[in-house]
Amino acid sequence: MAKFNLNLINTFVSIIVCILFTINTSGQNNNEKAIILFESKNYSEALPFFKEAYDLLPENKNLSYFLGVCLVETQKYSTEVTRLLMNASKGDVPLNVNFYLAKNYHALNKFELASAYYQMFRNNG
Repeated sequence: MAKFNLNLINTFVSIIVCILFTINTSGQNNNEKAIILFESKNYSEALPFFKEAYDLLPENKNLSYFLGVCLVETQKYSTEVTRLLMNASKGDVPLNVNFYLAKNYHALNKFELASAYYQMFRNNG
């Protein structure tokens, strides 16, 4: 049931991001492509699209989430990823944001923080 809810939330967030991506006509095609790539787990291909959109709308929590997830999934761990995902966690994004924060902290050898965020993910998932 939780997995179904997570998929439903991811789909809902994806639709919202598509609506928010009203930059221009060619940009709209890129945004739709980014969502399709993300949902297909082609994070390395989606990454440049989300980076471009985030650069235009850095206050957007959903873009912070998508960009942060793409960076973690492509093993580009950094304090910048932490900042992106922490910013995203203040918005209405999927609960697995804590999992990606934990994974990033783990890769940065911040094991106590990683453990805390893994626990938050387990508790909220």
